[in-house]
Formats: sequence, C-alpha cells, structure tokens
Amino acid sequence: MVILKILQRQLTGANPECYKTEPLSIDSLISALRDIRFAHLPGSGYLPMFNRTDLTDQLQDLAGVNISTQIIPTRTMTANYRNVKV
Repeated sequence: MVILKILQRQLTGANPECYKTEPLSIDSLISALRDIRFAHLPGSGYLPMFNRTDLTDQLQDLAGVNISTQIIPTRTMTANYRNVKV
C-alpha cells in the first residue's frame, strides 16, 4: 500500500493539471497496473496487450521507459527491466 501511495503522489505531482478535477484513486492505479500485460513472441520479443491511456503513458514517463510500441525486442525489454528506478 505504501508503494502505491508513493506512486500516486509521484504521478499527481508530475501531472497536477490532469488531476485537478478528479484525483487519481488507488483503485484506478491498481487497475491500470494490472491491465499492463505482454505476449511473449519467441525470437521476436514482447507484444503489448493493453490499451494505452493517459495513465499508462504517465506511468511510462515516470519509469523512463516506452513499452507501448508495436513489438519490444527481448534485449530492450531486459534493459527496461534493469533500468526502472523504484
């Protein structure tokens, strides 16, 4: 729960204009994180299997990765995994 609250605070702090009228709820954050899924394509990489939203874009910006492209090569996905700062 503490990690979710920290993430909520970071997102609202980085994008205050997005959350002026409706604050970011923990439930919507959990839902967005659960919906981020990938299909593994052996020999090619990973295919994003989630709908791109403003929240998923903000999560990617906060983490410093771009995971909503067509196919993410395995090498890039491994590098993203190592570089994400918690």
